[in-house]
Amino acid sequence: MFLLVFFSLRRHCGGFHFDNKITCMIFSIILTLLIPIIINHIFLTHLQIILLQLLISMILMIFPIIEIPQKSLTTIEKIQYKITSIKFLLLLLFVNCICFIHSFYKISAVLLFSLLVTFLSVLVGYFKYMCI
Repeated sequence: MFLLVFFSLRRHCGGFHFDNKITCMIFSIILTLLIPIIINHIFLTHLQIILLQLLISMILMIFPIIEIPQKSLTTIEKIQYKITSIKFLLLLLFVNCICFIHSFYKISAVLLFSLLVTFLSVLVGYFKYMCI
């Protein structure tokens, strides 16, 4: 679930990319293995998860779409990516509210960490690609 949400968000929000595919794959594997461990050792209430998700989602909604040098985007593409990312973020918030109502803590935590890792990727990508 983490990878599905993370890759879907990254596709539309952009973010940091490693220059080497092997480094990317190794980092992705480590990250994928660490997320369940982290989720099992961090205890947040459902309300804290929802509030953090709302905060991160709002930041991602106002953050610019991150372009990588290998693929420039047109203005129309940037608008389309932004609209799609906002829709996806709102869908995730809705799903997390449903999880809150039905006490699906693990799913809520996975969604939150997917957003958090996406946000960190966007932030690093912003400083790497946009502030040059």
